[in-house]
Amino acid sequence: ATPIMGINFWHNDDLNTDTMVVCDQKRMCTYDSATKLFDPVCDFQQIIYIVNDGAATTTGALTLGFTNLAPYSISITDGTNTITDIPTTSTAGTFTVTATLNAANTSTVNYSTGVVTITYAAYGGAVPITISITAKVQGDYFTGGDTNFFNYTHWRAADGTPSYLYMTNNKDRVTTFDGTYLSRIPYSITLANYNAFTNDIATALDVMVYKNRILFIRPTLVSSPSNIIESQVIRWSATFLPRNFIANIVNNGGTLECPTGDWLQSTTFLRDVIVCFFQNTTWLFRFTGNTVSPFRFDKLHDSSSST
Repeated sequence: ATPIMGINFWHNDDLNTDTMVVCDQKRMCTYDSATKLFDPVCDFQQIIYIVNDGAATTTGALTLGFTNLAPYSISITDGTNTITDIPTTSTAGTFTVTATLNAANTSTVNYSTGVVTITYAAYGGAVPITISITAKVQGDYFTGGDTNFFNYTHWRAADGTPSYLYMTNNKDRVTTFDGTYLSRIPYSITLANYNAFTNDIATALDVMVYKNRILFIRPTLVSSPSNIIESQVIRWSATFLPRNFIANIVNNGGTLECPTGDWLQSTTFLRDVIVCFFQNTTWLFRFTGNTVSPFRFDKLHDSSSST
């Protein structure tokens, strides 16, 4: 029993129905209108890698974003072949089915950390192979405290992704829900990390949809030895491509830092602009229509503050 930190609805665009979702400090559940009960959500499914034309190789460590997977079965598929493993009492397992996906005994999953490595055969096809995973989580996947309330937004992009509910508590990785499965896909800010499925964005203060892009408000970047809070920054995805936050290549995602020393505290829509409340100033985040620099900050005033 932990405090409720967020209540929202996942909208099914195909059926035009809504499902109530409730998040506490540790997990999420959905309301079943037939049984009048709340059902826990513990299934996740997500793309973990895309194989392009090339020689046989190993992906390296792929972080799922979910930990404590045992004792449930893990299934990884390339759309044709599927490799499965059922955890035992050990903290790591080895996939042993030989297929296009892997050479025997070389693809592994660590059940406690959620780190996967995949070895796949040489591929000479013209169409990339998408590798995805389906599994369950037995442990907690939210770690926020009494101040980590959830912000939500709903979007169905035009790239074939389902109707996702995006949620963030400014503590854990941005999480999506499609009515059945959770996912925590990597959000990369460089082309190299995008191709390697390496996550760069640890979390965000808020998540919004604006001009057919996903926006991360005041994101925190993955860094060592400690994460870096971008206290005056808004990052956005490429148009209709919610995974593409690449900021070092034009016409992809992007980033903009507001020219103030104040920390960004909250945002809200006002017609077709986003009002950004900083500690001692208020700014407007506007769409410019320019493909290279699609957004800009305009100062509204510096006589009020927000906390």
